[in-house]
Amino acid sequence: MWGALAQILLVFGIAEITVGRGRTLAVAYLATLAGTLYARIGIALGPDAFAGLGLPASDAHVVDTGPSAAVVGLAVFVCWRHRAWFTAGLVVAAMVVEVLVKPNLAGKEHLAAIAAVLVLCAALSVQRTAVDAASDDESAVDDSAEGLSGRRRPAPSAGRARPR
Repeated sequence: MWGALAQILLVFGIAEITVGRGRTLAVAYLATLAGTLYARIGIALGPDAFAGLGLPASDAHVVDTGPSAAVVGLAVFVCWRHRAWFTAGLVVAAMVVEVLVKPNLAGKEHLAAIAAVLVLCAALSVQRTAVDAASDDESAVDDSAEGLSGRRRPAPSAGRARPR
């Protein structure tokens, strides 16, 4: 119980401070939902499913009430958001090793949560690229210092210092 509380306080706290309350809750919900849906689909597929994606019927009786999928998903999202690639890689590697060493339902739920969050990160990256491209096109037309992304961009330098 104390470990779960420490996970929530530490990871959720860092996520709320760095990405905001709304994003924290949305990513945590996505990760938890992905883990839960994987468990249900995996049990329905059975243990002989393609590439080991299935789960034994006995896993249907495993009660998992911990926040671990949300914690893992949030950790990966915060690392992606702040470009902490090494730390994100460590989190993913730790979860893969967990499944290889002890192949249980929780470990596979963690991988499902990571997969869902990585899909979200990829979609947000594509969106950001498209918005930045549109912003660059727009600023070339109206010479605006602020694009569609809402971030202030420095004015193009003409090679001389701007007066203060």
